Amino acid sequence: MPDNEVFIPFIQLRPSAVVLFTKYVGARKSRHDWDSMYLDNCPEDLKSLDIKSRPIYSGTFTRSARKRMLCALDCLILLSPARKIFNPIVKKTHTFQMSFITLTYSCTEIVDYRDSMRHLESFLKWLTRTAGARLYVWRLELQKRGQIHFHIVTEAFVRYDAIREKWNSIQQKAGLIERGMNPNSTDIKSAISVSDVAAYCSKYMAKEDTAPSVYNGSQIKKYYGTSQNLQGAKRPTFDCTQTKGSLSELQELYRSLNYWEFNPSEYSTFIGKADDKKLLSPSRLAMRVLKIQKEFAEWKKEILPDFT
Repeated sequence: MPDNEVFIPFIQLRPSAVVLFTKYVGARKSRHDWDSMYLDNCPEDLKSLDIKSRPIYSGTFTRSARKRMLCALDCLILLSPARKIFNPIVKKTHTFQMSFITLTYSCTEIVDYRDSMRHLESFLKWLTRTAGARLYVWRLELQKRGQIHFHIVTEAFVRYDAIREKWNSIQQKAGLIERGMNPNSTDIKSAISVSDVAAYCSKYMAKEDTAPSVYNGSQIKKYYGTSQNLQGAKRPTFDCTQTKGSLSELQELYRSLNYWEFNPSEYSTFIGKADDKKLLSPSRLAMRVLKIQKEFAEWKKEILPDFT
């Protein structure tokens, strides 16, 4: 390896795992080098196409869009620690982390994509301005009959009756249901742990594609979206050469506690939690050993300046 090229170890925190990887620091690659790398990894049927003519949007929930959404979800989860709240509906205090909201249409006719996006925008304005949500990620999905519905994850605790009342009022104004009707058009669940969040996201949010041929509306252009503060947000990533703790000590601790490892390449290692529920998550253990609590708090405040 040339003297001016080095690989620096980094650690990336996720809700239930960490990624250890090395980052290249050295001479800049030329455009020819990057073009060669593209062609080496490009599907055969795209190699003969001019760069400008390569497909940009396929009209489906693409793999890259899914990756961006999952990154936003990870950030949302890390910004939403479990906490005690008073639930005025059951008049009890309980542990709460996030809300999972589903919005469905009560009409039989298929709602067009452009109309549904206006309805969603109205609901999200209410969610942030009235219900107090600061973070959210939404996902559009198509039912088997071709009707659009939405899944929303937010850190805010919102009463289920308020959500139903607001969504039904939006449907009434759009002429989709008659005035005075209050159909069961919404569903809301609460999460009290990272495992609950992971299970919900895996089932409802992270499906790779959803485009039944029975949908007959205008072309769907967005399958997911986020609150403005999560747009472009990156998972917390730290230079291990700048931490106060020892990376080798952390790795040895992972091995001794039987955390499982997945090696996607020689440059990165994905470390997840073992089945033992008594163990700390890999991220919490990393913050404790590497002493990066302050850096993690700074990452949080970049997204939520008023975070406490």
